[in-house]
Parts: sequence; C-alpha cells; structure tokens
Amino acid sequence: MNNIIERIQQTYAALNKDTVGGDLLANLYADQVIFVDPLHRIETLPNLQAYFKALYKNVSHINFEFHKTLSDDTTAFLAWDMTFVHPKLNGGRAIVVPGTSQVQFADGKIIHHQDYFDSNQMLFSHIPVLKQMIGLIKKRIN
Repeated sequence: MNNIIERIQQTYAALNKDTVGGDLLANLYADQVIFVDPLHRIETLPNLQAYFKALYKNVSHINFEFHKTLSDDTTAFLAWDMTFVHPKLNGGRAIVVPGTSQVQFADGKIIHHQDYFDSNQMLFSHIPVLKQMIGLIKKRIN
C-alpha cells in the first residue's frame, strides 16, 4: 500500500521534460491504464506517455508537493499542490493549483488514475481573454 504512494511521490518528483521520455511512467502505470483529469481522458500507457511528453515540453518548471495520503489494498488518495511555470500563462510566473488524485492499482501498477482540481485556477483564469470573460460571468452571477 504505502509502497505505491512512495513510488507515486518519487516518480512525480523525478518527472520533468528531460525524464518524461524514459521508463518512469512505465514503471508506475499499467499498460492499459486509464488517466482522467478535468480536461482529459487518456487510455493506455503509450497515450499517457505522449500526453505527459507534450505537457512537460511546454512548462519550464513543475513540482508536486504531497500533503496527505490515504490508502488500502487497491486504492490510494493523495492531496497535493502542483506548482508550475508556463511561459504563456500568468506572465511566466508560478501558478499553484491544489488537487487530489485517486489511484487504483493492481500488481504494483496503477490501472486507473483520476485527478480532481480546478481547471479555471490552473489554466483558464491565466489566459487574458478568458480571464476577462470569466470575470464578467462571475460578476453577472453575483
């Protein structure tokens, strides 16, 4: 149980644009993994590797700080803060996004990974045109 949590934390600590093409993800995720977040649904390890490779290519820094974990024999929950820097978002300054991951695993590998986070806080509120539109919508609702 705790071994999978430690492996997740170690993998995400080591993952960057230079290491994403290696075996880090293959050592953690099953071949038929399903990965879901608020913006994507990805099936199979090769597709997950391609997704991460494209994602990490565009960020100049990314870091996960894990706060709390809970697990049993087949499922783990991890609360985290992701800090990343993308040159086209937030004026190239760091963005911090809190989130939670639920992972299901079998035979030492993750078979299902679902992330929960606020996609507005991560992305949309840092794109000038969308930020203005979101502000107008919030103002109108209130």
